[in-house]
Amino acid sequence: MKPAMSALSPPQAAVRLLLAHVGSLDMKMIRLTLDRLARDEAVVVDDASEADIFVVDLDRPGAEVAIAQAGARRCQVVSYSFRPDAHAERLPGSRVLGKPLHADSFIATLRRLGTALRASASRVTRAPREESALGSQMPAEAERDVCGTADDLPAQPGRIAPPASVFFDPAHYLLGHLHAATRTAIEQRRPSRITGLPGVLDIVPGTMPTVWTSVRDPHLRPLSMVQIPRDSAIGIAPFDPAARRDGQFTLSAESLLWKTALWACRGRLPVGTDPWQPVRMVGWPDFTRTFSTPHAYRLVALWTRDTLSPVEIARHLGIPQRYAFAVYSAALHAGLFDTTIVQPVLAPLPASGRVSMLSRILRKLRHAD
Repeated sequence: MKPAMSALSPPQAAVRLLLAHVGSLDMKMIRLTLDRLARDEAVVVDDASEADIFVVDLDRPGAEVAIAQAGARRCQVVSYSFRPDAHAERLPGSRVLGKPLHADSFIATLRRLGTALRASASRVTRAPREESALGSQMPAEAERDVCGTADDLPAQPGRIAPPASVFFDPAHYLLGHLHAATRTAIEQRRPSRITGLPGVLDIVPGTMPTVWTSVRDPHLRPLSMVQIPRDSAIGIAPFDPAARRDGQFTLSAESLLWKTALWACRGRLPVGTDPWQPVRMVGWPDFTRTFSTPHAYRLVALWTRDTLSPVEIARHLGIPQRYAFAVYSAALHAGLFDTTIVQPVLAPLPASGRVSMLSRILRKLRHAD
């Protein structure tokens, strides 16, 4: 984002932004710009149900999903692209900003939309929240579904093993099938399909493996939370990507594994995990394409910096362990832990190149002025 060249007018009531579909570096720059130049004019929220404006990078695959979600919630969209004129028909009546984002233009657009929002009282008519947009401020019932209610373990391991209620077996859930299918697609370099579901889940290998699916979150969530019988018809088979079905949308395999693991684990650890074994994350999940749990941002920020056990990081942040266990389970299955030190709970996903790129970005951001 280019620096602003002029002073901004006094702030009015702040508008609430959801960085719905932007890259991690753009997300960082937007947050810094708002904090430096428009702290009282706009605030970033993590929950779509609280947003007034969606910010969308039109050059990123899947931007249509974010735009459709904004439309369903009657929210405004601030979009940007390297070719803004090419999106005139795609977003009629909406100005598309150019890249790189210029701070003055970006904030002026936010101010103009904020004025219109206040005039039309759109915050009162916001659409109901969606399951896929659950952010860090979860309702109590949703939080229990994802993070459970388990008590904390001792700070140090004792003579008695942790109770079985602390663990879950991913192989008994859709998560295990999804993780196995992703490994198969990457290792064999051919698309893999999970069969036997009331919908399609196709994993396409690549530098960043993607999933083609027709199963949306309201149906995927209950499928992810229930244990699958051993005699079920669910399996893994190859498929021809040229025969893509109508109605399928695309998302990253990492994001799907992240949220599927959160729904399955309910604040528990994969069976075989040592809760006191130090581990370290090597990349951030893409929170613009999935949902976060309470304290997830703090956990990921610390876990990408320091090597800590799930028990230790919860104590360090002063939070119940179940929140750390949920993030651990999700990040482990999404392939976001350093496999040279992580315990062999499950076979890691083959390296895709994405982690090393994110690590370089994170190092630059940590050492930035």
